[in-house]
Amino acid sequence: MGRIAFVLLIVPTLLCFATEDLLAQNQETPNDTAVAPSMVGVEPDTNASDSTKESLFETKASLVQGSKSKPSLLEEFLSSPLNYFLVLVVCLYVYLMFVQPRGARQAKKLQVERLNNLKKNDRVVTSAGIHGIISSINTDAGTVTLRVDENSNAKLTIDRDSIRSVAS
Repeated sequence: MGRIAFVLLIVPTLLCFATEDLLAQNQETPNDTAVAPSMVGVEPDTNASDSTKESLFETKASLVQGSKSKPSLLEEFLSSPLNYFLVLVVCLYVYLMFVQPRGARQAKKLQVERLNNLKKNDRVVTSAGIHGIISSINTDAGTVTLRVDENSNAKLTIDRDSIRSVAS
């Protein structure tokens, strides 16, 4: 059941990421020949020396490369609110698959321990809500005989596994 819920949550999230990636690819990217606004209208002087031309070219190249600085992986990941949702879904999945079942296993283990430690004259409650006192235990057949009425000495034979709680 938990795995089905996980799939139902993850598939739409992944579809959103795929859509977001397609939209990001379709957006206009800066042109490689873009020039900083301060460089617009500046023409290289044909009479200038070669070193001046090279420094002007290096300045243009550094401005173009500086405008294309790519964000780090963490900045890119945290830029979308869908990523926060994905982190939340993964944490919820980890909790539901690993943390919560541990508590259920411990409760089951305690119940089995209580059933193994049943003895005569223990007060018990069955899963049907019947209160009684154990009068005998048949471990081979897996049954317990309960005395449910003190006055008439009425007894019931039930399965050992149907005992919900022990109130010694």
